[in-house]
Amino acid sequence: MQSLTLINGSATRTLASTDRGFSYGQGVFTTIRASQGRMLLWDSHLKRLLEGCERLGFPISNLGKLLLKEIGILPKTDLVIKIVLTAGIGPRGYTTPAEIYPTRVIQIDPLPKRLLEPEPANLRLCTTRLSIQPALAGIKHLNRLEQVLGRSEWTDPDIQEGVMLDTEGSVVEGTYTNIFWVKGSQLFTPDLSGSGVAGVMRAQVIQIARSLNIPVEIGKFPLSSVIEADEVFLTNALVGILPVNSLAEVQLHQNELTSVLASRLNEVLGV
Repeated sequence: MQSLTLINGSATRTLASTDRGFSYGQGVFTTIRASQGRMLLWDSHLKRLLEGCERLGFPISNLGKLLLKEIGILPKTDLVIKIVLTAGIGPRGYTTPAEIYPTRVIQIDPLPKRLLEPEPANLRLCTTRLSIQPALAGIKHLNRLEQVLGRSEWTDPDIQEGVMLDTEGSVVEGTYTNIFWVKGSQLFTPDLSGSGVAGVMRAQVIQIARSLNIPVEIGKFPLSSVIEADEVFLTNALVGILPVNSLAEVQLHQNELTSVLASRLNEVLGV
């Protein structure tokens, strides 16, 4: 299908310059993979959107029914659906209006072929650090400038992703992915209570690991913990689990537990 953009249910690409998402970044978004007409992990994406809107001061009622009505019946193919929600049009100034009329933006595009069978990734370390801000941590708000700066640090096509640390030196995530690593038979992933995005695929992988009795430790870890790992993989709503070949020129050769989790994830998602 051709790309489609809907704003508040209408096929337009025009957004008001006074929209608070544009003016102040007061909004959230999520990116969903659709497979054969079915949106994967829809309930998790919706829950995260609702929680993000609540935390940013513009709760939306009946959001799920409204979005499903606007998205409509999807063709039986692989798609990318991006949903953006903002606090809507408002007067000048930071104060959130008493009456809010949120803006809904839905973008539907074909899934790029490179994401259907992605190659294992090579990672680098970003020098850009993520700020620590518990009030915004976890939600996928519209201000992604730290990730933009991190991604702008390299042009080498052999590097697919960059690892980002917070200002205290702890590993947080990739520029567009969450990160996991394996040491022995245990799985590790960073705590995101101070910074970073709590991805829906990250939550799914943690749930699957625990269902398989694989110990999962969530905490603050230095970069050395990742470099010394047996296996490293990334998660993202579009690619699922992405194995890692190398990090900062350190080669990683094992992917035993990664393969087990990826296989189980595909069963759960039905892809």
